[in-house]
Amino acid sequence: MSNPIKVLTSGVERPGTVPFFSSGKWRFAERVSWWDTYDHPRPVVVGHYWRRLHPVDRAVLGKGDPDLFAAIHPHRWHGQRGNVMCVNFFVGGRWEERKAGRQVGQHFKLAALRWPERTLHLDDGRQINTTGFGVLTQEPAHGCGTTDVFALAHGPDGDMLQCQ
Repeated sequence: MSNPIKVLTSGVERPGTVPFFSSGKWRFAERVSWWDTYDHPRPVVVGHYWRRLHPVDRAVLGKGDPDLFAAIHPHRWHGQRGNVMCVNFFVGGRWEERKAGRQVGQHFKLAALRWPERTLHLDDGRQINTTGFGVLTQEPAHGCGTTDVFALAHGPDGDMLQCQ
């Protein structure tokens, strides 16, 4: 991808192998999980990508593209060196909450990362400890495979996804 503004606003993309319908139009490019090959020791914090803090039916939100975070626990650092963190937890989906008449911000969150503590601070005031920083692995740390089903579990550290 040669246009730096496009990369900044849409993420890294490549020509897709299968067209898909997303956000009201057909797409012929697919997003790339560039963090899988990011080999620099400097940590990177990104937004834009729609990670999920809670189980979300992406199709209801018009998302037909593959979920780049399907096998990554929402509190876990990811990437080749375990030093990439996405802090956008579907915040762009709040329009769906408004449309359905639900309380806005209940399922779709934006977070900030506090450094050097490596804690996520959600826009509802909750704080969540991240896990897996600096772990050199490509395996899903939570033990889930890419086809496993997630369920919301309520624990002492807040809500989290677990495999079933």
